[in-house]
Amino acid sequence: MAATGSTTNNNSGAWEHVLYNQSLELGNSDANTDYFDFDMGMGQLGCPDSDFIDDLVGIQFNMDDISMAQLPWEPPISQPEQPLREQQTEESREKRAVTATAILPQVQQITPGLAIDQHSTPSPSPMINQCQLPSPDDSQTCHSAASIGSIHLSRPTQPSTIKIVPGDRLYLAHFRITIVKAFPVQPTYLWSLVLKCKPLYCAALALAAANLANLYGRHSNDGTWIPMPTHFNKATVFLEQSKASLESGSVASPPLQARLITMFLMEYYELECGSISSVWQTLSVLDTAFLTQQDIVLSLPESDILFQWWLHLRSFATWPRVPYHVCVAEHPTGSLIRSLETRFLTASQMINIVGTKAEHIWWRILIVKCFGNSGETTPQVLNTFKDWFAILKGNLVEHGDQIPVTFMDDTETHDELKELRTTLLSCVPPEDFHSELLAECQGQDTDSSYNLEPLVLSSHGRAMEMAEYAFAQILCDSGLLRRLLDPTTNNKRQFPKQESMVAEKHHSWARLIARIALGLDLSRCAKENNFRRGILHFLFCAGLMIPGSVSHDLIEHIVKGLMGMHAKSEGPFYPLHGFMPFIQTIRQESRKGRTIFLACMTHDEWASKDSLFSTAAGAHMIAFGREDNGQYFGDLVPIAEVPTLQL
Repeated sequence: MAATGSTTNNNSGAWEHVLYNQSLELGNSDANTDYFDFDMGMGQLGCPDSDFIDDLVGIQFNMDDISMAQLPWEPPISQPEQPLREQQTEESREKRAVTATAILPQVQQITPGLAIDQHSTPSPSPMINQCQLPSPDDSQTCHSAASIGSIHLSRPTQPSTIKIVPGDRLYLAHFRITIVKAFPVQPTYLWSLVLKCKPLYCAALALAAANLANLYGRHSNDGTWIPMPTHFNKATVFLEQSKASLESGSVASPPLQARLITMFLMEYYELECGSISSVWQTLSVLDTAFLTQQDIVLSLPESDILFQWWLHLRSFATWPRVPYHVCVAEHPTGSLIRSLETRFLTASQMINIVGTKAEHIWWRILIVKCFGNSGETTPQVLNTFKDWFAILKGNLVEHGDQIPVTFMDDTETHDELKELRTTLLSCVPPEDFHSELLAECQGQDTDSSYNLEPLVLSSHGRAMEMAEYAFAQILCDSGLLRRLLDPTTNNKRQFPKQESMVAEKHHSWARLIARIALGLDLSRCAKENNFRRGILHFLFCAGLMIPGSVSHDLIEHIVKGLMGMHAKSEGPFYPLHGFMPFIQTIRQESRKGRTIFLACMTHDEWASKDSLFSTAAGAHMIAFGREDNGQYFGDLVPIAEVPTLQL
């Protein structure tokens, strides 16, 4: 099938000059770089641009270009610059940089100025015991630094080395004020590095312009999505300038951390206006960089933040694989990825990862139950389902060039879910969570989740962390999975107008998510959920997994609220104009007595945003689940036509 993605898809081969250099011979790595923890489907996409990944030899790096002296250090906020510091010579600064380099390996797990979600409270510690340097703006910096035998470093602020022309300023301001707030983590040097590194600067402008293009886009008369042409064209120009700057031999090679962050922003760009296949291609390059050259990345300032950012980004980019490649095989680097997650992630970040992995396991188990026949092994069932799913997506099935894959069997899959639950229980809960909240949710006498008392937390970030925690609790409860699979269970209708909210334990977490949703400032959802799973996803999945727990009224309230803020989507995967017809179609199937296990649109991984965000008639939904008589089904259902929401 011909690719229908954005024009950026055809240029992804250019990335081989971004992070890699064929002239550098590297030793063998234990990491199998052909496969990753999440298979991006590269071997199955049939994209000619994916071949370059196999030819990459190693990271292009030079220890000079990651010198501490070249980093744009920020001065401490709490201490004004002293005259002596202002007169400091370049020689003395270099001397201090050498001292810093000597200290860095002892404390590289957690570094100064770790900023995780500006609006949420950082977890007090990562998943393992690690020493932590004080933040540069800590009033006790000197005393704390002395107590651990380290030195607080600061640099005089230097003017930007990039000329900021008037045409760039709107996009630079949007990046600074809006885009940065959606990043999961932020190095302390991020803003300064943007102003000093041309490739990173242009990538930031491209991402901001792409975001504005969708923010001010519109639907044509036939329902096709049209991003605002002015911003969209600017985004394309900025992206090409970023690529050209990275590949140009006429300028000094940017520091490695600048190249990595540039790739992060380009990945977000693809999420904003590219196709899912282009997202996976870009992510494969980043995976190769981090998996094969851990020691080099660890030598960078705030390396822990770079690892956290990459791990969060790959989790977010592979989370929506279910609507495209539901069955993804296990690969050797899974254990390596898990060790890096344990080493670098904070508790809140680990909760996010646990939820993503557990969600994939749910779909895997449900698929095997629906499509399995007596005597078939799990790999046989999943390979059969892959063919069925691909055909319903409109793609051809060709077996000649497929790479043999392996899948966990049923026992291993359930064991993996148990391990994820153990990991979840070992994580420190969000600061705002207390067990009494669950009792409060059950104590509210109402027949609709829409009428629950809103739970208002101190910041949007903390509210979303709480929702992620509640959702992970649902996913790691194997009892809920068994209940959904049990044909004798009298499952209630999914997304009813007035659901029966019986005071049962298994509804507590769903009710907590509903209360959080009602307490959210939806204007923040539209802006700050761009690069994280949004509240609509939590409500939608909870409504599928626990039939009768989430009302149609609540979903409609959230969608109307977001659209009232002029949002077109919540993140890159939940276009609002098409979401209510999708939910209405599930409700229609539920009224027939069907229990829907999983439903998605027929878009494939090459579909561009103008297809994903369109409201054109004739769309279909792929669904599988169980009939009222206990028989399992897989179906292709036309999307219901519903009136336009009245805001």
